[in-house]
Amino acid sequence: MKIKRGPKQLNGRITKEFWRREIHPSWGLVGLATGVIGGVIIGLVFRIGFLKSGWFVVLSGFLMMIFYVRPLFLNVVLTVSAGILISFVRISVEISGENYVKNLVGHEVVVRATIDGDPVTDEKGTKIKLKELQFGDNCVENENCAESAGSIYANLMKNEDLARGDTVVVRGKLGEGFGTYVGYMYRPSLVKWERPVPGDFVLGIRNWFAERVAKIVPEPEVKLGLSYLLGMKAGLPDELSDDLRTVGLTHIVVASGAHLSILVEVARKIFGKVSRMSGVMAAGIFVVFFMSMVGWTPSILRAGMMTLITLLLWYCGRKIEPWRIILIVMAVTLVINPMFVIDLGWMLSFASFTGIMLLGPKMVRFFYGDKKPGFIGETIVTTMAATVMTLPVVLYYYGQVSLISVVANLLILPTLPWAMGLVFVAGVVSGVPMVETVVGWVATRVLDFHIFVVGMFGEWKQFLVKIESENPWVFMGYGVILILLLAGKVVKLREVKRNRSKIMSGHSKWATTKRQKAVVDAKRGALFTKIGNQIAIAARAGTDPAMNPSLAMVLEKARLANMPKANIERAIARVADKSAAALIEEVYEAYGPGGVGIVIEAATDNKNRTMPEVRHTLDKTGGRMAEPGSVMFQFARKGVIEISEKGDEAMMAALDAGAEDVSDEEDGTVIYTAASDLMKVRGVLVDAGMTVTSAELSYEPTSYVPVEGENAEKLEKLLGAIDELDDVTNVYTNAE
Repeated sequence: MKIKRGPKQLNGRITKEFWRREIHPSWGLVGLATGVIGGVIIGLVFRIGFLKSGWFVVLSGFLMMIFYVRPLFLNVVLTVSAGILISFVRISVEISGENYVKNLVGHEVVVRATIDGDPVTDEKGTKIKLKELQFGDNCVENENCAESAGSIYANLMKNEDLARGDTVVVRGKLGEGFGTYVGYMYRPSLVKWERPVPGDFVLGIRNWFAERVAKIVPEPEVKLGLSYLLGMKAGLPDELSDDLRTVGLTHIVVASGAHLSILVEVARKIFGKVSRMSGVMAAGIFVVFFMSMVGWTPSILRAGMMTLITLLLWYCGRKIEPWRIILIVMAVTLVINPMFVIDLGWMLSFASFTGIMLLGPKMVRFFYGDKKPGFIGETIVTTMAATVMTLPVVLYYYGQVSLISVVANLLILPTLPWAMGLVFVAGVVSGVPMVETVVGWVATRVLDFHIFVVGMFGEWKQFLVKIESENPWVFMGYGVILILLLAGKVVKLREVKRNRSKIMSGHSKWATTKRQKAVVDAKRGALFTKIGNQIAIAARAGTDPAMNPSLAMVLEKARLANMPKANIERAIARVADKSAAALIEEVYEAYGPGGVGIVIEAATDNKNRTMPEVRHTLDKTGGRMAEPGSVMFQFARKGVIEISEKGDEAMMAALDAGAEDVSDEEDGTVIYTAASDLMKVRGVLVDAGMTVTSAELSYEPTSYVPVEGENAEKLEKLLGAIDELDDVTNVYTNAE
């Protein structure tokens, strides 16, 4: 006797199937990154310093291996756990070093270390950041030193000719650290310093280039220009730095995403005309060289890694949700140095990028709907998004925020590329009579405009909103922002539940559109030709449908399309006809508008004719052919069955038959199975009294690429053009 399940049992079955569903392997990286970020925060809050053994890293690798063997939704917990273990190991090393240094606070110490970043020299002395710490009196000769993790901030009493990467030995009293620094030394004596041989080649080029620019661009304009182009912000006048902070423009002199984006666009426009590979290589070289010149600061690490990943995706024609890239890069930087999580530059860099990539598009959609904003509108919205995301961090550290930062950004950001370009040209033409005068004058005028804007708005203190600094409650603002970001997804989820939609993801609206088009809009002759080719190919494994499941499926498709019996028999007879050209199956991979993946199945007697036709159609409709394997990994071979029945009874019948996924549609229920289970599940459904309207093998997406607006229209046109080709039998895409 068959027991009819009530709503609770049904929901329990659905939940069970949901957690056991197979997901794309990329979710393993997302889980790992989430674990690393959460683990770093937990490790610092609870001071976890007892997991320094490398065996925990081995255990993390084992947990990741389990996930990739069985990439189930439930197993994402293992990847999160792996990330937490890795972060605990890194935190333990940092805390161990920090504790060692804290025990030395208040004592006279000798420290041997490497200078991190550019020294800052002013009338008060030379300020340096020290890393790769070694303690002990023997460190003068680099013998038997005690190594420690962490970094120290030191303020030397004299102006010293030091540079990034120099090794120094300083002696003095060690004080308590602040921020990311485990210690602070005020006016220690410089016992010894060494410059590595042959030294920092890139740093030498940077300093040489800066000297050339300084010959034709006066101060303070040259200081601002070099901070734009080369990240040399150490020499900025204090008054200008204060004004930049007042009007919320500090980010424009912190070499990061904006500067790298400009370099990448220049490289892609110039070298991309040669080939996509040339554009990527040139842009990659520009990015790495720029990062080397600026130094490996938290913000430049973030910006450089994201830029290189974006370049790689552009070359492959892939598109990944920005939040995934943000999580992964955030985790990588924290593995490099867990203390970045409390670094102001690191937090501002990620917050602004998150605002631009995640909150910005939401705000554009809210204000403009489906319309594309103009340059000014886009700049305003982008600036607002970045300002909103960085607001809690700025309020926590500075206790103030300017209400006119959007206006200041709007005046300066459009001319920032010109300022960077003019400073670069100034360095190139320095020493060329007449030319250097003209370029130097134009560059100075543009930089003067920036200084004027910053100075003017910096004097308007009445627009400053001030609160008590270091108030942790300001971070509650991110909760509101998160709700806004998830609001659309919550509405969609509610609609899915109300309509009893799919148990698991895996059904594309483009697949539904394609099926409807094949049944309703396709010309009967063209449709019969396609099905006839499929019959001829399937019949090569045997002309008896009872012994040949593939042929049985195609014959079912022919019956549902009302294909004449004579056409079916003629297609089967082609197998025995030696004079007929042999049909072969071809599968092509392509990219469409917006970076969506496309899989094209064809049945042809001449692939030298079919491939050029497909390529030509793609080229003229905004797509391009892809290398084998570059798209296919985004799809899984599945059986797809459509039945007329709907509701809980149909859903449970499908699950009992062995379905992996079920989706309610307007005209019935769509059922997904493993490729090998297609005919078995179909048979069980037929025996259960269900009306099967379609049963076929399909390539179903394992991840989706959102497509909207103009790209959606282009994609629909492309899919229609490909589907109309005589040799093409099926077209699949992961567009959402």
